[in-house]
Amino acid sequence: MTAPLPIAVLRTADAVAADHSTDRSAILSDIVCYHYDRPDLMRHLSQQVLFESRTAAREVTAEGRLIGPHVKVRPPREVADMVVADYQRRGITRPTLLADICCYLLGYPNLVRELNLGKEALPLAM
Repeated sequence: MTAPLPIAVLRTADAVAADHSTDRSAILSDIVCYHYDRPDLMRHLSQQVLFESRTAAREVTAEGRLIGPHVKVRPPREVADMVVADYQRRGITRPTLLADICCYLLGYPNLVRELNLGKEALPLAM
């Protein structure tokens, strides 16, 4: 799976990955696991890191808003199946769904493109 992330989100994901001595794909995969209420499948991040990221929207420059290249997101099969069902139900593309989840949980709700997070708040799967 891939996601087209804004430059600011890419930089933040890279910084978090460096802090946890892993790569960006692993961090993004953990974020997606967390979103779908599968913290048991997170391997690199603690939930506390995500709560800290999410508390305040970060300032974004014009350059930071530019969309970067698609980056790999490799959630475990159980979560990947949830992603497929979710993007089909919502009627949006999988890359956009993944990008919006990453933007929101890394502290950039203002960069979410398709999802109405103010009302939906990306509820965790039950």
